[in-house]
Amino acid sequence: MLAAPSLETPLSTRLNGSAGTAQSMRAKLGSERATIEVQLREGASSQLEATRDALARLRDTRVAAGDIREQMVNIERLCEDPRTVVEGMERINQVSRVHRHFSQVIDLVQSLTDVYDKIDRIDRLLQADQDDPLGPAPNLLPIHYHLTQIEAFRNETVLRAKRSSPEARATLDRYFERLSGALEMFDQHYLGIAGRLVAICRAGHPSVAVKLAKIAELEGSRDEKAIAIRIVKKQKCAGTVHSSTDAAAWSWRAGSRASRPTRGRSSTTARV
Repeated sequence: MLAAPSLETPLSTRLNGSAGTAQSMRAKLGSERATIEVQLREGASSQLEATRDALARLRDTRVAAGDIREQMVNIERLCEDPRTVVEGMERINQVSRVHRHFSQVIDLVQSLTDVYDKIDRIDRLLQADQDDPLGPAPNLLPIHYHLTQIEAFRNETVLRAKRSSPEARATLDRYFERLSGALEMFDQHYLGIAGRLVAICRAGHPSVAVKLAKIAELEGSRDEKAIAIRIVKKQKCAGTVHSSTDAAAWSWRAGSRASRPTRGRSSTTARV
């Protein structure tokens, strides 16, 4: 007679296997839980540190904004009229104006003193060119340049003295008489060279023609500027009757004792 098969051994084996699996899963879950908790604590700690840093920066920003506000108030106070803040500011302004005017007078006197020396030098250069009527006229452009500079200074000075007394203006006119004579001599010299231009070129100095053309170009440009300024002034004074309305190419030198047409050597200030 055969014995019945036993079921105890397979069941216990299965139970033991299930228990081992549960323990391993419990251990794995515990490890993962610990890892997650560590990560959460680290994340919370970093977030807390970032929040503290942000709050500190916000506090510093508020402090900086307060400092800027105070500085802006100080700047606004400093930008106010100094006469209401600085004691004696009106006297300081007066002294400053006196010093500025004194410096301008010194510069003007020095420039007036230098005028005669420059005219003497121009006379010597002009005489050197006139001694060689068929020469290369090496001093033609330098003479024109220096005369233009002195004439501009003369016109500016006369304009500044427009509100001065008649005696002061008459003194300035007498002072610049030599300049008028030098301008007249240069005009004659220029026209003389233009009349002898063919002979000068045949003598081997064609560059003189270029110098004449350059001077004519410069004077033409100055005339155009002067005419434009005159037109603008006439437009501004549309209600005023002007004795002269033409815009011819001839110009007139201010300060000359007689009105005479030139090649356009009058400056813009003299025209105005």
